[in-house]
Amino acid sequence: MSWRWIDRVTQVWVRVSGRPVDLGDAAWLAGPCGDEGAVGDAWLDREAARVGGRVLRGDPGAGLLDTMARLDGPGFTAASLAPEVRDFYEQTARWRLDVRMRWWPPAWPFGWLISAVHARRLRQLSLPLRARDLTDGMTSTVVPVTGPDGVRAGTLWLRRLRATGAVVYSGWYGTATLPGAAPRDVRDGAAARGARGGAAAKEVRGGAAARGARGGAAAGDAPGGSAGVGERRPSVRVVFPLPNGRLVVLLRPEVTAGGGLRLTSPRGAWGGDGAYLVVERRGRAWARRIPVHETFHVYVDPAGTLRTDHDLRLWRLPALRLHYRMSRQPEADQGVANRVSTASGRTPGSARRKIR
Repeated sequence: MSWRWIDRVTQVWVRVSGRPVDLGDAAWLAGPCGDEGAVGDAWLDREAARVGGRVLRGDPGAGLLDTMARLDGPGFTAASLAPEVRDFYEQTARWRLDVRMRWWPPAWPFGWLISAVHARRLRQLSLPLRARDLTDGMTSTVVPVTGPDGVRAGTLWLRRLRATGAVVYSGWYGTATLPGAAPRDVRDGAAARGARGGAAAKEVRGGAAARGARGGAAAGDAPGGSAGVGERRPSVRVVFPLPNGRLVVLLRPEVTAGGGLRLTSPRGAWGGDGAYLVVERRGRAWARRIPVHETFHVYVDPAGTLRTDHDLRLWRLPALRLHYRMSRQPEADQGVANRVSTASGRTPGSARRKIR
């Protein structure tokens, strides 16, 4: 049975309930689109060609960001991060991740439905649901793309289940300054696609000039919140390509005690950090904010081990908790795939906390 009709229904829902956007002005919502059938990583070469960039495959020291200093701004300084935290983001390919995960029981059927109807078919955002899915572990591939000027345009992070080759997720990592912030480059490979009124799009650094999105919060958007409209600093931006569009997740950075890093996509107004679905059709685009909220806390524990707690919520409800234990690999082992394990109960060590 073909489930593509569900993709069309979802896209119509975004167009009807969302707002029209000009991706030349709202460059923070621009980015790669996936194929109609399966997404996987087929979009990477197209995106590199679109921005005039070069794909750098096989770099053993590739990181999700070329430097964490791209996030520097009021309230955040990369120099305050613990060296291990910074090294993980700047040389991600050198790190191995062991993961434990736990679904909040009432949310598991929702995860199963998304996986069965969308994720497995599209080879995108397919979170494992059972321990046996991860028996043989998971592979991890980090592929940077540089723009025509040599500046990092974005980075692919592709993770697959070793046993089946199924894509867990395929994301495009970079940074972006959100509407209302000081004008700065969107350094994630998003190209300007033409400003309204016939004004020529202005491309910078293999991406697009961030000129601010239209209007403030629309009726129906969550008011206020901690999303940071008007703040003058960049956010981490992750794009998950989908058929005829993408999911854009914007994460607000914060340095925590001991040099840790907290990234959050909170509730808030349009144009703030959070999750957005974007649909493109016949040269037009629509977007809407969705109630998916994440928190990542990357820190060094008292034993000197780098760890990450990742909480995902739907509205205010907990859905999924993942705990990562990261270890830097010796150079001889850098090509070894990351191994992932699951736990049906609590996570170990300092991450042994309930999802509240």
